[in-house]
Amino acid sequence: MKQTTYPTVNSLFIKAELIHMQVVRVVCSRRLTKQEQERLKIVTDTGTIFFTIQSQQNSCLTLRLSNSFPFGSLCMVGFSGALVPIQIKDVVRTPQFDQQFEYTVNDLGLSYTTEGSTFKVWTPTAYRVELILFKNWFTHSYECVQLKRETSGVWTCDLLGDYSGYWYQYRVCNPGIEPADIVDPYAKYVSINGHKAMIGKLAPLLNQTSLDALPKEQSILYEVHVRDFSVAESSGIKGKATYKGLVESGTINEEGLTTGIDYVKQLGVTHVQIMPVQEFPTVDESNLFKSYNWGYDTTHFFAIEGSYSEDLYHGFTRVLELRETIDEFHKQGIRVILDVVYNHVYIWERSNLEKLVPSYYFRHTSSGEISNGTGVGNDLATEKNMVRKLIVDSIRYIINEFNIDGLRFDLMGIIDLKTMNLIFDVCNEYKKGFFLLGEGWDLQTAYPDDKLATLEQAKKLPGISFFDDQCRDALKGSIFSLQDKGFGHENSQPGRVKDALGGGQARFNSPTQAIHYVEVHDNQTLWDRLVKIYPDEGQSTIQCRHRLLTSMILLSQGIPFIHAGQEFCRTKFGVENSYAHPDWINQMDWNRRTSYNANVSYVRGLIKLRKSFKGFQLNTFEEINDQMIWLKTESDFMVYQLQHYSNNRSYSQKMLVFHNGSLQEKTLNCKVSGIWQVCVDEKAASLVPLYSLRGEELKVSPLSTLVCIQ
Repeated sequence: MKQTTYPTVNSLFIKAELIHMQVVRVVCSRRLTKQEQERLKIVTDTGTIFFTIQSQQNSCLTLRLSNSFPFGSLCMVGFSGALVPIQIKDVVRTPQFDQQFEYTVNDLGLSYTTEGSTFKVWTPTAYRVELILFKNWFTHSYECVQLKRETSGVWTCDLLGDYSGYWYQYRVCNPGIEPADIVDPYAKYVSINGHKAMIGKLAPLLNQTSLDALPKEQSILYEVHVRDFSVAESSGIKGKATYKGLVESGTINEEGLTTGIDYVKQLGVTHVQIMPVQEFPTVDESNLFKSYNWGYDTTHFFAIEGSYSEDLYHGFTRVLELRETIDEFHKQGIRVILDVVYNHVYIWERSNLEKLVPSYYFRHTSSGEISNGTGVGNDLATEKNMVRKLIVDSIRYIINEFNIDGLRFDLMGIIDLKTMNLIFDVCNEYKKGFFLLGEGWDLQTAYPDDKLATLEQAKKLPGISFFDDQCRDALKGSIFSLQDKGFGHENSQPGRVKDALGGGQARFNSPTQAIHYVEVHDNQTLWDRLVKIYPDEGQSTIQCRHRLLTSMILLSQGIPFIHAGQEFCRTKFGVENSYAHPDWINQMDWNRRTSYNANVSYVRGLIKLRKSFKGFQLNTFEEINDQMIWLKTESDFMVYQLQHYSNNRSYSQKMLVFHNGSLQEKTLNCKVSGIWQVCVDEKAASLVPLYSLRGEELKVSPLSTLVCIQ
């Protein structure tokens, strides 16, 4: 934002800024004389403000106002025609500002009817706000309507008549800064690339399908990216890279095997987790396939990304398509979690939020620098009243508009505990058992560690689940080291593996707080990592390692998470961070579904087994401690018994689970009497027993899982 120039005498005044609610600091080019100090004035468009000079240090004056600062007016300091505007920046980060301008009514943004529209925007620092009205999204001609200031820094105006299909922006004038044209941060319908907001309102989706919340312990999550899912020719999906492509049925790959939503349903997962669909700028919607991005660069928290839409130019279409997509998943019995980004925005200096209320929406260090715990240039100040309100209002809208079943929070460790607890309350008002999960990484943001939603604070967020990086690293090795190979090697930590398979008792209130995974969109796929750390092993051996680690996730206590395509050994050709790489790197190659079909069948069998045997779905650590008995906990060999009791404990069902991470056959070497039905071995997983073995015959093949039921 450029600084507006004002007339000065001999360039005397350099800058004036409100630093506390009644304190102004004036920086001059030199020290003022006593006579010059006496001639100082603070003026507004309505009169003069009285003050006293509190101090002068060299060329810097501190002025204390006699009354409250007149927010909403353009205040100038100076004398003899030399005036400089009093900027309002650092003061917005004070508790006093946050308290004075908190607005609690849920009516910000546009309220539309066919009889008229009301616009409300929160910008307490502005001295003038105008509505810029466009008849078409592409036109440069416009009308201006001035907004009036109301309580708590909210500006509003009314338009009589039906303006559906018109487009708008706000022109916001903050002191000392050139007027900025911004898009309403509460906009729900936006133009191509999000440059304008559209006036109007979609009617509710009729006959919407809703699914009851699933008990968390029964959940199996499957992460998909809208574009990756269908863009490959091998997908057989016509609506490539679109919302509709996610739910296009009857599709097959080149070998005639099912793809798309039919395949996901057959796989048996309970939830799809869709990577970000909030509007982001890193794919040019006017040239869709020129660039690629995962979408973790939000610009609008309410509006939906247009690059996945079949009509980029109408504000309603993308919203309607996402609604219908989620509804179709529900019709197929699959619940939907949306991946949301409330930890940062794309290029904070250019953001609508920064132009609206400079310095307010973003976290700053004690020295006034922008905080960058996210590593992408800024951290959202979620602890501020109106930032928290923006997030919660956005979530309310997304839940009600799209009838979703859960939210996954990117870099949740940036968000403060109070905000996450409020989100939990709001979501559970909508649907009991609403699924909330996030990345609780400990990031170096400018806010106290013990007040952030990190893994270390998980027990203060009992209703929210966390990606368990300790489980990930215990099984496949640290993502930061190729020398750490995880389970099955001498540097393996069997205690950590045991803790992970048992639901993470050391870190969580319940096993349902633990999201267990060995592959996600970040970092190398599991297949690529194994190829990298075992360059001399053949493909069949690597496939065994892959199958073993995937089975450990699907049979662990807690909530298993699968990256789409993991079950057919997805590759990104060794690329570790593919967020902006081309489609040929990121796409799901559905022909691998043929090449690794035995692996797909294996994963499908594991999912059926998990769903059918309640011993894999224990939801308290008391149950786990009672029913999960460890027989072996070695660096390359883990064995435990699950003994699931009926409610009245009149009968029980026993299961033995073996994980062999070594290159040698393993035996239990302790008594397990009787006949055991083998449901999982190195080749297959099935609810129908594969064969029977006597207790003394139980042997586990190298790099494999064995599951036996008695």
